[in-house]
Amino acid sequence: MTASANASSASPSLWDHAFNSLPIDLRNGLNSTRTHKRDILEAVLKEIETKRDLAVRKRWKFKKPNGDVIIVRDVLEKTARWINRFKETGDVIAQYDPVHLSLP
Repeated sequence: MTASANASSASPSLWDHAFNSLPIDLRNGLNSTRTHKRDILEAVLKEIETKRDLAVRKRWKFKKPNGDVIIVRDVLEKTARWINRFKETGDVIAQYDPVHLSLP
């Protein structure tokens, strides 16, 4: 993983910053209805990184019935890249149309 990707995952998201800027009584009320979909993406990315490191150490690969060799590390890296693109797309959409994100 690149240094810029590590730096962006370490900094708090704009959603967390905005949520933390709300008054405490409003935060408490919203906490009960808050979905953790973004947390799911983070958990998947963390697990992918763990398995990618293991795949690199053990040099996992398998051969398909047609003879193609699949390197597991490459598949995990592509999956992580697509999840990051999905998250970035959501962040961009949130910047341009925050009204629709606030609806239930």
